Amino acid sequence: MKVVFSGKCRVAIAAIVTMISDKEVTTYNLQQIAASVGVSISYLEQVFARLKQSGLVASVRGPGGGYRLNHAIDTLTIGDVTNALEPVDARNTFQTLVGAQLRCIRLHDLVGHVKEIV
Repeated sequence: MKVVFSGKCRVAIAAIVTMISDKEVTTYNLQQIAASVGVSISYLEQVFARLKQSGLVASVRGPGGGYRLNHAIDTLTIGDVTNALEPVDARNTFQTLVGAQLRCIRLHDLVGHVKEIV
């Protein structure tokens, strides 16, 4: 079965994978992520607003500010990210099944494949 993600979901997955690929950085600048993922900052801001609203990331104010992950790197899954942007309708059996499968794929396993995601 092939799952097709929306553009925002693909960008969100690529952005989170970019963030977890550098374990020494704790706060991530949207300019750096946008350059790595290959999207505009304004588009990325829309994606990060949804990620922040869902609690996957938190914003950090001030000099050197940006965003930080709110979860342990090795526990984040594709399902966490896609559900933040496009919540699964529990009444739809197919969406529920696909959502359960996506929660089994850890984002940490996608490090090094950002260009293939977007």
